[in-house]
Amino acid sequence: MVLFVVAACLAVYIFGLMNPLTGPWLQYPYYKLACDKDPIVADSFMNRRYFTPDMKNYESKIRGASALYCTEEDALRAGYHKA
Repeated sequence: MVLFVVAACLAVYIFGLMNPLTGPWLQYPYYKLACDKDPIVADSFMNRRYFTPDMKNYESKIRGASALYCTEEDALRAGYHKA
């Protein structure tokens, strides 16, 4: 029974990581650890732009269509420009 519950929780978590609506929120802690700082949030809604942690609307841009990058150069290489 315990194994079933653990497997079900793991399956729900993996589904959440791959889901475009919840994926960026679940991936954020991994990027924060890997980058050793808050990641750059790139958004392609209406325009391809990225947001840095020092911008005032930074957290509101983490949503389903977001991509996360460690540096601004990575975001620029991916085709985004600074908001």
